[in-house]
Amino acid sequence: MVEPVTRYIIPVPEWCRTIWTSAAAKALWTPRIQQIAGAWTAAERNSVGNFRAACRQNISPDEMPALSMKVAESGRTLLVLGQSAVTASYAAGPTPAVPGGKWDYNVVIAESAAAARAFATASKSGDDATMGDLLGFPPCCIDFFVKFWVGERWLDTTWPMSNRTNGLAGGSSNFGRSLEFTGVLPQNNILLRWLGVRLVPHLPCSHSCIGTTAFGEQFGKILMATHPVEYGWMLSLLGARLQWSANKGIAEIATPILKISTKTDALTSKVVVRLNGGDLEGQARGVMFPWKITSITPSITPMPLTFHKAESETLYSYNGFASLNGMTLSHAVIKDFYAKHYAEKTSLLVLRRGNSLLAAALSPLAHGVEADPARATDAEKRLPIVYPDTIISFMRLLEKSYDVALLSAERLAEMNELDRAYALRWLERHIEHVVLYTYSDGHLETICQNLGLQYEHLESRDSVQVARLVQ
Repeated sequence: MVEPVTRYIIPVPEWCRTIWTSAAAKALWTPRIQQIAGAWTAAERNSVGNFRAACRQNISPDEMPALSMKVAESGRTLLVLGQSAVTASYAAGPTPAVPGGKWDYNVVIAESAAAARAFATASKSGDDATMGDLLGFPPCCIDFFVKFWVGERWLDTTWPMSNRTNGLAGGSSNFGRSLEFTGVLPQNNILLRWLGVRLVPHLPCSHSCIGTTAFGEQFGKILMATHPVEYGWMLSLLGARLQWSANKGIAEIATPILKISTKTDALTSKVVVRLNGGDLEGQARGVMFPWKITSITPSITPMPLTFHKAESETLYSYNGFASLNGMTLSHAVIKDFYAKHYAEKTSLLVLRRGNSLLAAALSPLAHGVEADPARATDAEKRLPIVYPDTIISFMRLLEKSYDVALLSAERLAEMNELDRAYALRWLERHIEHVVLYTYSDGHLETICQNLGLQYEHLESRDSVQVARLVQ
């Protein structure tokens, strides 16, 4: 019988080494990665007051005067938490400053003085849940962090997050001590953080966390607007083939262009995680993954660690789906339609928005309506929302106009004739573009035909239909 994988809780010093596959790859990607780091720092700061209350960064003493001035001019608040030693790469834990050594300020940039005070109070009391909420992290990932990083003192959460991963579009295979996934989105790939390449600032609870996907898409919108070239490089790196392995406290992260060696938890057996992905410019070719496209072949009896099931059911059930994978695929159709036709639009109204995951992914300036109290409470974690009894009640209260409104065609079909006529008049007065959708193939066309509505730009995929209402 194969013994289960267990972990020794022992101190391991911080260290990180990078080995390039070739001098050409190093010359090509080193300046790109440096530019990516700068773009990410700027995106984190720009996110404050946009879709989250605060961000946390390390700032050099030389940069502090200019940053404090800029933060004050923007109406935000700068909170200094302390000092930390300068490290050459991502550190898997706090690194206290030492006398005579280089150090940075550890600061929080908050959207308001109240948010800064809340963070200071939470920091003093060790309230990781409140700090995570202020930093905008998904609730499931906050719970994961508290359990594994704080409670169980993991140095590297890659193995527990991989064991909790399910529902990826490309499928996954669990071979006990070797895990292989296809369909991991760049937003959920945190395994290049040692290079400073990431699309979210937190440790996700799984490679398929839909909250992390939505959070990362918000950063992607900022990066696309401010650093589109660097954003393209980030997507390439995070979408490439990658293998993470851990053995006796040493982790190796191999990509087609380089290999990273760093510290991790000391496990009793070697474990491997593979993310199947694409090629990279300047990559090497070889006989092993990730330099050769292959597949893990199980050689031992499956024996994964046992973890609590991720608390992600409400993330899809609140939106009316039976599975995380089903919601991800369906939302992707609407996201693609919105990006194609309305990427430049600044304001979005979602009528009956569930828990706002789709709305948050479409626009950081989205507002919405949700009558169900449980869904609305969950949605408030992401974007502003109001609580009317019905869509008609909301329309009678609001006189604001929006660039785009997103509405399920079924909601119109469910209304009585008088309410539907009122809703259509309201949409015509207040909304420039009304996007209708259904999650049943052919249903949008049938509803529009029955109600005498005209539509254009109809797109159908994976049983989802989406189109613009002709007003």
